[in-house]
Amino acid sequence: MSRRSQTMIKGAVIGLILLTAACATTAENNETASPTEVVSADGAAGTKDRDDPGPMPEEDYGDVPSECVAAGIPSAPSDWANVERAPEAWPDAPAGAHLCITSSTTDANIATFVSSEAWEDTLGYYEPSLAERGASDLARVRGEDTGTGYEQLEGTLDGAVFLIRESDSGFSLVFASTQ
Repeated sequence: MSRRSQTMIKGAVIGLILLTAACATTAENNETASPTEVVSADGAAGTKDRDDPGPMPEEDYGDVPSECVAAGIPSAPSDWANVERAPEAWPDAPAGAHLCITSSTTDANIATFVSSEAWEDTLGYYEPSLAERGASDLARVRGEDTGTGYEQLEGTLDGAVFLIRESDSGFSLVFASTQ
């Protein structure tokens, strides 16, 4: 495959990552609404924050790892079997990483993990492991260069273009076929 085709695929994959990241916005990034006046049943006036619905009942997130819920990513499905474009030689996730979400488009698969490890430790795990498995075109890309502020590792392995993208609570793996 030509370098231009690889660049186009990587661009499409980066777009998917940005879309995924935008969908995973946490409440801390949202502005708080102004308080609104309320009147209680006994006629006493007061204020209540519009964004504070009061105590919420405990939610049952089923099989979703508690680490994912704590990071604000309580959704499913999160089955590695859904990541069909991942090369067979792909290494297991590093210790301390928990798979939270898997998603697919017609062009790519995305797996989002939360991790207690620092980004440098995640890279320190994946870089040598992927090199041993025959990955090519391995390159670190600075967050300033991606326009996202998040560093990534990209390359190809067994006919798949991949990105490992840093995030606030862990990392995402993105796979696209080169064929």
